[in-house]
Amino acid sequence: MLRFPAVRVCNHDVPTMILMHNLSLYFYLSLLSFSPLATLFPAPSFFPYPFLSLPFLMPSSLLTALTLVPASAVVMAKATNLVVFGDSYSDVGNFQRWTNGPIWSEHVAAGWNASLHSFAYSGAVCDNALYPNNTSTYYNTPSIQDQVEFYYQQHLNLDPSETIYAFWVGVNDIHQTFKEQPETPDFTTISDCIMSQIEMVHKLFKANQIMLINLPPMEYMPYFMNTMMAPSRGRAVKMVNEGLKYQVLDLNKKYGTLELDLIDMHSLLSDMVNDPDTFGITNTNRAYWDDCQGKCQDVGMDDYIWWDRTHLTGGVHHTIGNSILHAGSYAPPTSVNKVKVERLLMASVSNIRSPIYRAQPNTGVIQRLVGDMDPSTSQPHSHQDTTAVANQQDSSHESSQEEDHATADKKDQDFSIYLWSPIMPIITLIVALAILVWWMKRRHFNSGHQLLKSEDLA
Repeated sequence: MLRFPAVRVCNHDVPTMILMHNLSLYFYLSLLSFSPLATLFPAPSFFPYPFLSLPFLMPSSLLTALTLVPASAVVMAKATNLVVFGDSYSDVGNFQRWTNGPIWSEHVAAGWNASLHSFAYSGAVCDNALYPNNTSTYYNTPSIQDQVEFYYQQHLNLDPSETIYAFWVGVNDIHQTFKEQPETPDFTTISDCIMSQIEMVHKLFKANQIMLINLPPMEYMPYFMNTMMAPSRGRAVKMVNEGLKYQVLDLNKKYGTLELDLIDMHSLLSDMVNDPDTFGITNTNRAYWDDCQGKCQDVGMDDYIWWDRTHLTGGVHHTIGNSILHAGSYAPPTSVNKVKVERLLMASVSNIRSPIYRAQPNTGVIQRLVGDMDPSTSQPHSHQDTTAVANQQDSSHESSQEEDHATADKKDQDFSIYLWSPIMPIITLIVALAILVWWMKRRHFNSGHQLLKSEDLA
């Protein structure tokens, strides 16, 4: 959903609906300023701006401001929990941190005052089964599929209305695809797998608030920059990101209750590389860790984009976190101070310090549960036998989960209501205008009729 963020969110259908919704509400309230219509069309109880009962003719600047009010200003969700699935860009210590400060998710959690649960693990791909020759499989590096099942096994029972889910993965998938398919790499499986995992999280956990961060510009990483690999990595990232963009639109259309935001991190990091002065950055093409040559000091770290040849500095993570917070997609827009976040992480008790989660290889129970709900949505990339493992699960927990899933499916069937909700005020406006025109004509006719009768009497 578009919330006019610093990080661009690529969802083109829903912003139009939000704009129509806010614009129609403005006209609705303006129209109700006429006393003859106030009793016929009472103001909506959900609209939180009683002071906007204004004359029909309003300054254009105020009209513009009202149309830019995000839908989150009308009904703002409470962000109490942040659950993250990803790779080294989001690893808060499950394997190792790859930066010099707080991770982006820790900044976001601090800004929302939310509890952070990060299952992200360095080297993760979407699904290990896609890359049989991947050495990470030998070391049991948890994939996104493994992380999602491990989250399920924690039985955290987080309130879906107060929980934001985040996915950031794909760089390792591109790397492995080039290794295993050097001649004709197929990148469509990457976006397909990511969206499949998101869809399962939505269905299984009733997750309606999900952010997906797209892939960074790999061609600008010091590891690839100025090498023959840079152009091919740039094209691969573009292909995956294009696939994610269109599939996000499709998934939002498919599920009326789903608010899936695509965070355009590729553009943000590209802007940093191409316009570093705007972001207070002085070095865009070298890694700080390479330049310091083992004599690193804190001074100047955040003048760099790249911490090492593929990872970001703490300063960039801070910028990413604040960009998401400024977007106001899931909570009122805000920002955080990097030093404050560091202190919060060092506190003896801190809700933004995620527990350590090291997911084990998945058993396939997630695919089984989702497949039981709707066979058409089962994960096509899993090749594991899940029958024996499913019997080992907590039957009572699964039963309650399945009951919840039925409720979630019922809500998804209400998409038509979701689609029509922003249009109804416009229909009401048209009807009200028709009544107003009829009423004014009737009044004019009656006044003229009375005048004729007076003249006849004279």
